[in-house]
Amino acid sequence: MVPYDVANLDEYRQYASGYVIPQMNGWLREGVLRSYSLFVNRFYTGKPWDALLILEYKDLDSFGRRESVKDKVRESLRSNPTWKALNENKRNTRTEKETIVAEELIRN
Repeated sequence: MVPYDVANLDEYRQYASGYVIPQMNGWLREGVLRSYSLFVNRFYTGKPWDALLILEYKDLDSFGRRESVKDKVRESLRSNPTWKALNENKRNTRTEKETIVAEELIRN
């Protein structure tokens, strides 16, 4: 789980569409992710995060390949001008907070 602080929610939605989703779809194609979800916090008082990205890796081996897959997918996306511009400006769009690694105990 990766929580973020977001400067502007409308800009973040565009960022998610043009940057996050293409990258996560690449991770799915590479076979390391089982699924991903992206949430925005709708309650503004005492919020610990503005946006929350939840990544479900297939297994521990897939989690261990995270960095190499991330680099490979990002390299393939650099030719996309929209993705490249969002990548270069992401520090102005969101601030990554402390990542949480959790293990699922129950699935419905």
